[in-house]
Amino acid sequence: MKLTIRAKLFLSHFFAIMFVSGSIGSYFYGSAIENLENSLKSRLRNSAALLSKSFDTKELDLIQNEQNKSLPEYEKNLQLIISYASSNDDIAFIYIMRLRDGLVEFVLDSDQVNPARPGEIYKQNIPELIEGFASVSVDSSITTDRWGSFMSGYAPIGGGAAQYLIGLDMKADDVSNKLQDLKTKGLLSLLMSLILAYACCYYLSRNFVYRIRRLHDQCGDLIHADPKDVSVKGDEIDDLSDVFSVMLESFQKNQEILEAKVTERTEEVNKANRNLMIEVKARKQMMEQLRDLARTDYLTTLINRREMTNILRSVCIDYKVHPKPFVVTLMDIDDFKNINDCYGNGVGDEVLLSLCKRLSAMLDTKEVLARWGGEELLFLMNDATLTDAALRAEALRKTIEGMEFSVDNNIVSITASFGLAEYEVERGLDATIKEAGLALYRAKRLGKNRVSIEDS
Repeated sequence: MKLTIRAKLFLSHFFAIMFVSGSIGSYFYGSAIENLENSLKSRLRNSAALLSKSFDTKELDLIQNEQNKSLPEYEKNLQLIISYASSNDDIAFIYIMRLRDGLVEFVLDSDQVNPARPGEIYKQNIPELIEGFASVSVDSSITTDRWGSFMSGYAPIGGGAAQYLIGLDMKADDVSNKLQDLKTKGLLSLLMSLILAYACCYYLSRNFVYRIRRLHDQCGDLIHADPKDVSVKGDEIDDLSDVFSVMLESFQKNQEILEAKVTERTEEVNKANRNLMIEVKARKQMMEQLRDLARTDYLTTLINRREMTNILRSVCIDYKVHPKPFVVTLMDIDDFKNINDCYGNGVGDEVLLSLCKRLSAMLDTKEVLARWGGEELLFLMNDATLTDAALRAEALRKTIEGMEFSVDNNIVSITASFGLAEYEVERGLDATIKEAGLALYRAKRLGKNRVSIEDS
C-alpha cells in the first residue's frame, strides 16, 4: 500500500515524538521508582538508627529465654517497642535480636498476636540482617518469613556483652501500594503524551504538506516553462530528492574522511588515557604508603604518637555523649639505655620490636597500644576504671618481668614501669596524659618495675 506524503509525515513525526517522550518518560519513571525505593529504605535505615539509641544492652543481657519474661526489664523494653510500632502506621513490627555463637535469636518482639519468644532462633538467612549487627542496613528486596512479607531496616545496639540489633518491618503491601500508585500516574502521563503527540503531528503534517504542494506546483510551472531542464519521476518528494543527490554524495565523502580522522584521534586519546590511568594508579599507591607512614611507627609498626592523639581526642568527644570511663597508661622500659650500652642499639631495637609484638598479641578489643616516644608506650584502656586499669597494668608488668628475649645469642630480660591516670572532663586530655607521666615518674623514683596511679 502506497502512503501519501501527509500520512508519511504524520506517522514519522508521531513515532519520533513518541520515541523521545517515551524515552524521557521511561527515564523519569525509572528514576521515580528508584527514588521511592531509596526513600523507603532511607526511612527504615534512619528510624532504626534513631530507635537503637533508646535501649540499654545491659538490660537486654538479662533477657535470655522465656523464664525472663517476668523481669521488669523485659516488660519495660517490650512496652517501649510496642509503643514505637503503634505510633507509626507504616511499621508492622519492631523487634530486638541478639547474635550469639553465630546464631541469631530474638530478645523482644512487638507482635502482639504471634510474637517470637525470647531466645527463639531466627532461621532465615538474610545477609542485610547479619550486617545490621555491625552497621545500619536495610533489605535490598522484600523478604518473607512466617510473619509475612516485609522490607526491613536494621541498626546495631552497642555496648553490651553480646551483639544486638533493632529491626523494623514495613509491610510488603504498603511498599507495593506506593509503587502501584506511581505506576498509575505513569500510565496517565503516557496517555496524555499520546493525545498531545497526535494533535501536534496532525498540525505539523498538514502544514508541511501544504508547503510541499506549493513547491511541487512551482516545479510544475518550471516544467511548462522549460521541460528539458527538469526530470519528474515518482511523487513530490521523489521530484525534490533529485535536487539534493549531488549534495548527498559530497556529504558522504566528507563524512568518510571525517570518520577516518576521528578514528585516528580517538586512538591517540585512548593511548593517552591508558598512560594517565597507569600514572594515577601509581600515585594512589604512593599516597596510601605515605598515609600509612604518617600514622605508624617505622620500627615497631605500632600506631605513632600523632595517630594515638587523634584516637584519644575522638574518644574524648564520644565521652561527652556516652560517658564511659577510660584510662591513659604510660609504660616505660626500665634501664633500656643499659641494653643499648651493653649490647648495642641493634639489640635494643630488636628487644623493643619483639616486646611490642608480644604486647600487641595480648591486647583485648577495648585496648589500643601506641609508641609514644623512645622506649615509652601508651595504652588506651577503654571502658575501664582506674582500679580495673591498675590490675591490668600489674598483670602486664608481671608478664614483662618474666619475658626473655634471645637476640644474637644474647638472652635479655627487662622490666617496665607503669603510670596511670583516668580521664576526667574537668581537667581535659592533656592534663590526663601529664598526670599519667607524673605517675610513671613516681614509679621510677620509687624503685622501678612497678605500677603507679595518679596522685588523687
